[in-house]
Amino acid sequence: MGFGRLCKLAHKLLLFLFSNPIISVKEVKNEFNISFATANSLIQKFLNFGLLKEITGYSRNRLFMLWKYIDLFRD
Repeated sequence: MGFGRLCKLAHKLLLFLFSNPIISVKEVKNEFNISFATANSLIQKFLNFGLLKEITGYSRNRLFMLWKYIDLFRD
């Protein structure tokens, strides 16, 4: 799908997102015990594929939402 060497991590992150649909890069880093750069790269790929949306508007301490999943539970 375009994730290359991050494919296994991407799969784990997707499963993690179903129980934690709003995340930060730091949370991904800590959950999967990976570097900040790797976590940021993985989230960037999810953003590029339209799976995540950045919801804070900040350049630091950004939060990302699995928006299509959240929309399933809205009115």
